[in-house]
Amino acid sequence: MEDVIEQLLQQQAVIQQLQIEMAAKDQKTKVLEQNAQAFRQEIKALQQRSIYRCERGELVAPNPAFIRGSGFRFVDLAATFNRTFQTTPVVTVCLNYLANLSGTGLRVNASVISVCRTHMSVRIATWANTRLYSAGVYWMACA
Repeated sequence: MEDVIEQLLQQQAVIQQLQIEMAAKDQKTKVLEQNAQAFRQEIKALQQRSIYRCERGELVAPNPAFIRGSGFRFVDLAATFNRTFQTTPVVTVCLNYLANLSGTGLRVNASVISVCRTHMSVRIATWANTRLYSAGVYWMACA
């Protein structure tokens, strides 16, 4: 009789452990379902978004923009769009031109600093002892 009671107690402990594990898995499943629903909503929003047009161009810092000085130095360059966008566009920039003085480190950064429906600004920067004759970027604006 004691053996039977011992076995029942062991089985009850196993059942309780399984119930705890199942509850944890149920909670993880709920979180995954919520994440999946959020992703589906994001995808739907992106599918409904239309890109009506894109514009592209090039901006080049004047020579010799970064020959003198040391430390952080920058040039802000602006572009006016050919036509006003219906909404503020998303702008992407990439470096397309670098001319540096040999023997110095090559440090350069290009970033969008402001965007509105009619124009945008890009900052080209360098720092430390880098000596750049010039630098340029390609840009693309889409909305």
